Amino acid sequence: RDKEHVIAYGAHEFEGTTQGSELVEVTIDIDYRMRDVIPSYIILTASASKGGDYFTGGNSKLVLDDVELVY
Repeated sequence: RDKEHVIAYGAHEFEGTTQGSELVEVTIDIDYRMRDVIPSYIILTASASKGGDYFTGGNSKLVLDDVELVY
């Protein structure tokens, strides 16, 4: 996120678990670092654990539903 080629960055980290099958609405504000550059792509990364690919076990489950990109 602090690399010179990153045009903008936004993040959200849940502090705990959600109950049952309830949906949780999340809005992620994007911090644009280069206002004179128009991005061609967006990368959305989601993982069931904060470490993502470093997760080594446990009972962690991610359900991602009804994603909307508003720009």
